[in-house]
This record gives sequence, C-alpha cells and structure tokens, in this order.
Amino acid sequence: MIIVESILKKKENQMKSYRIFGLLGILSSLVILPYMMNSMAGDTQPTLLTSVLGLIFQLGGVCSAIGMYQTRATGNSVAGKTVLIIQIVLHSLASIFQVIEYQQLGVGSLLWTIIDIGWPFGFLFMWITGSVVAGVGRWTGWRRIVPLLCGLPIVIAALAGGVASEQVAELLFPGLLTITYLLLGFALFSYNEEARKTMFPTSSPNCKWRIAPRRSYGRVMLVYKEARLLTNA
Repeated sequence: MIIVESILKKKENQMKSYRIFGLLGILSSLVILPYMMNSMAGDTQPTLLTSVLGLIFQLGGVCSAIGMYQTRATGNSVAGKTVLIIQIVLHSLASIFQVIEYQQLGVGSLLWTIIDIGWPFGFLFMWITGSVVAGVGRWTGWRRIVPLLCGLPIVIAALAGGVASEQVAELLFPGLLTITYLLLGFALFSYNEEARKTMFPTSSPNCKWRIAPRRSYGRVMLVYKEARLLTNA
C-alpha cells in the first residue's frame, strides 16, 4: 500500500511539474520583444540586458521542451523522445551562447560556432518537433499544431526580409515568436484533466494500462489482470 501511494504521489508531482514548466515558458516568451528592441537599438556588442533577456527566453524554450517530454507529446518511441532531447539541447546551446557572447569567450572558434547554431536551429528544428507532435496525436485539438507554429516565425521573417524589407522582418520576428512560444507555454500550463487521464488513466492497483498505437486513435486501453480480479471477487 505504501509503495502504491508513493508511485501515485510521484505521478501527481510530475503532473504539476509540466504545468510549472508551461508557466515558465509563458513568462519567458514575453521577454523576446524587449530583447529584440534593445538588440536593434544598441551597437553590435551585446549588453548585459540583452544577454540576460536572451538567456531567459532560451531557458523558457528549454522548459517548454521538457514539459512536452513529460507529457510524451512526441510519443513513447525512442525516435520521438530523441526529437525532444535534440530540441532541449538546441535551446540549451542557445542559452550558453548568451553567456559566452556577453563575455566574448572564444570568439570565432569552433566551439563558438557550434554553440551559436542553437539560436537558428532551435527554431528551425521546431518544424520537425511540431511535425512529430502533430503526427503522433498525443496532443489533441489546438495544442496539436502549436509546436509546429513555433517554427514559423524564422521562416516568415526571412521571407518578409526578402520580399519587403529588413525592418519589416525585424518587427515580425519577435512578435511572432512571442505569440507562438506563449501559446506553447499555455498549451502545457492548461493541459486539462482529460489530457492527464491519457497519461495516468487509473489509480487502481488491479489494472495496468498501455497507450494504443496511432491506428487505434490513441485511446487508452485498460487490460485487467484476471487473476487479481478473481482474487478480489
């Protein structure tokens, strides 16, 4: 009985933690606008303010990716989990770059170049992450397409810069990032009871569960242990 209560308590803590990660994602998404404004207003050298704001935003991206991992947004397969691990690594690299850029450590070195890829590739990789989330279908409704939307701002800004002007791209990019990453954080924070039942459908010690494959539309199948049921009868 103590073991069962311990397991249930651990699951409850996990459910609470992804909501916390979602809240952190919401709050961090709000700093990208002042980050971009200060970056464009200042000189080419990063300031303490821009570095801190950029760091906060990227750490929020890490939190959102961890929240998606906890809710198994990309499924239970090794490939699906690997996608989110890569997403976490890319946002982590971008976070580290904010620190070394401000300190001007190893400018132009191979390490600098490797860490620097976290910023653009973190956004671009959301196309892959979002496609997997939409394809797996663990997230339903509007949540299903939100991660995919997070990959749009960098593409739209690049197209706007080519078609219109660089000034238009500089306005669109932070605005779209704020909206999409705020939605991603909210998708985690507002993950409802029905969604949680998909993760932890039952607390009964008399049954075990598994997630059905996609062809079964992701319904939770309960497989009762006949021996235990006969014992309780």
